[in-house]
Amino acid sequence: MATITVPVNITPEAAERIAERGLKVPLDQMIEQAVKIVPGIRRVEISLEGPYDTHDEPYLEATAYRDPRFYQESDPVTPEERQYDRWIVETFPPDVLWQVSLHIRWDAP
Repeated sequence: MATITVPVNITPEAAERIAERGLKVPLDQMIEQAVKIVPGIRRVEISLEGPYDTHDEPYLEATAYRDPRFYQESDPVTPEERQYDRWIVETFPPDVLWQVSLHIRWDAP
């Protein structure tokens, strides 16, 4: 298990899908890397969503919320977020990424 230093909230439906699809290790890696690279991550929320027009079946929505003190209006997507996005695409195969990808969003103040 990864060492995760932020609270992670997983809905029961999402936990079931993670176990069914064997996605625990990739999710742990995504969270661990996000916390390592992107400053100010406060918490992670994971839920089962969909399906909708671009997904034929339910998918996992994983979001890491950042402290808004790091927000800069001139550059709302920070270099660390870009680095993390590159890492995700270079690290995981499409088979994993169509099921789950951890997105980084700004948290409420």
